[in-house]
Amino acid sequence: MYSKDQYLNCRPRWGLALAVGALAAYWAKVKLVALTCATVILTGMLGVLFAAEAGSRDRTQKNNWAQEVNIYYHLVSDPRIKVFVNTTEKKLVEDFKRLREIGFTHVTLWAGNGLRKDSEEERLMKLAVRKAGDHGLRCYIVFWVGGKPEMMNDPFWKQNAPPFVDKAGKQALYINVWDEKWRAGFLRDYLLWLGKTFSAFPNVEGYVTDEPDGTWWKFREYGYDEGTRKQFVAWLKKKHGTVATLNAAWGSAHQEWDQIQAPREETAKSWPDWTMARQQFFVDWFADTKRYLKEAHPGCTLMQNFLPRYIDNPEEKELADCLDWKRIIPHADAVLMAKFSGKEEDFIRDAKALVEGLNRKPEMKGVGKVLAAIVWRSPWGKGAKITPERPETLTGIAQAAAEAGCGFYIWAWNGPNHLEGSPALQEALKSFYAGRR
Repeated sequence: MYSKDQYLNCRPRWGLALAVGALAAYWAKVKLVALTCATVILTGMLGVLFAAEAGSRDRTQKNNWAQEVNIYYHLVSDPRIKVFVNTTEKKLVEDFKRLREIGFTHVTLWAGNGLRKDSEEERLMKLAVRKAGDHGLRCYIVFWVGGKPEMMNDPFWKQNAPPFVDKAGKQALYINVWDEKWRAGFLRDYLLWLGKTFSAFPNVEGYVTDEPDGTWWKFREYGYDEGTRKQFVAWLKKKHGTVATLNAAWGSAHQEWDQIQAPREETAKSWPDWTMARQQFFVDWFADTKRYLKEAHPGCTLMQNFLPRYIDNPEEKELADCLDWKRIIPHADAVLMAKFSGKEEDFIRDAKALVEGLNRKPEMKGVGKVLAAIVWRSPWGKGAKITPERPETLTGIAQAAAEAGCGFYIWAWNGPNHLEGSPALQEALKSFYAGRR
């Protein structure tokens, strides 16, 4: 299937193909069979070339999309501290007017895990989306479904959360996104609501989902509940086929599948299977998330957040024991990348290293990339911040993103002492984007 744009862009070639076809029909009428066959072959070749060019255009359009995107992080509300910020109509108009004047094309609108039907966050998010659209800004909705402990303090999530326990039987502070029944029921309903609700706004371009790299490495400690055990056994059946084959691989003596438990010790011969199974459960979660969102919001873009460990420490055991980026990334339409630098003078160097590393990864081929600049010292005390005294740092990162074919993302809390409160940073970016237009 070709998109409308692909069809319109290639109308001259369709005309040529039809003309060649008409010529073939004419020669057939006068029974010049040899010429007819040659003409048909030529027509087929044109069709193949057209299809190949259309596929190439798909990839090019995605890369062009990344290069043209510059996004600003906007905090709609913060349910963690029960504060609604920057959500009055007057403040939103001021924010988005300024962002558009600087040269931003998009905003990510964040409401954390509080975004749900008939909530205050839903009302505020719709208001923010409308006001962003009024100023020509396209939007990405940021949402969580499992990667944050505070979600288990929220009855909306907790009462629907499947069991998820550690080796000692202690309940996790995370939602078990590995659980197939939860994904097919509660998660599907939530994402269909989310996608349907915001597909009604033409300036909502897509969504940004959880940050497994931020907290989900802790999932390696869990999965010892009955639901995950059953999924593990089902995975083992697909891999090994029979209990006898599994016993030969593990050096075990199981009589039937129901006897199998998840290993507790990393030295166990069954541990590699346990690792691969949990990696697959994460892939299934992300694939389901994308499928449900696109079912409700056709054509939307799904971005995955956070990737530095994937580049810096690909062998990091804590992460690799349950999360394999190489298998998740191909399901993403785009990724957001952030790097916390210890010193401000290292920001540009680290940003270049990050995007160069990503561009070398074969699994990143055809996936849109957006590089984030950290404009504040992270609340958890990690990394430096970009100061108003050094606007060249910000434009340097923006330039590094442009040179690497990436979009650019300003990641900062809304408030004074950051981009909103710094005319120097605003003017530096404004000049940078004016020079690129």
